[in-house]
Amino acid sequence: MLPHVDALAHHTTEDTDTDTTAHLLTETAGFLDNQGQLIRATSRLQRALAGRLRVLGEDHPDTLASRNNLAGSYGLAGDLERAIPLFEQTLTDSLRVLGKDHPLTRTVRSSLANAVPERNGGGPGRP
Repeated sequence: MLPHVDALAHHTTEDTDTDTTAHLLTETAGFLDNQGQLIRATSRLQRALAGRLRVLGEDHPDTLASRNNLAGSYGLAGDLERAIPLFEQTLTDSLRVLGKDHPLTRTVRSSLANAVPERNGGGPGRP
């Protein structure tokens, strides 16, 4: 499926992306991430987020999930200076839109908690 999604992304522009396109980009980014291809995965997550922002708006749960996925990709690549502010923004928006007990809000809170110790040299989950 990856070659087909790559062809779709190559032959279309971001301004024509739909939520379905964003979903396909997100799913292939997960595959690429598992294959250790973080740069390619991050590129797809950036485009998926841009599409969802344009189509769904910044407060839609799928947009919030896309933002969390992109922050996670930045974190995996060791770019915590980009990951942490994006996690923080996503947590603030998730709390406002979804509430403190929503599963996505909990996921973002956990991701942020793991990223902060890494930035401080403690590794995930360690002070």
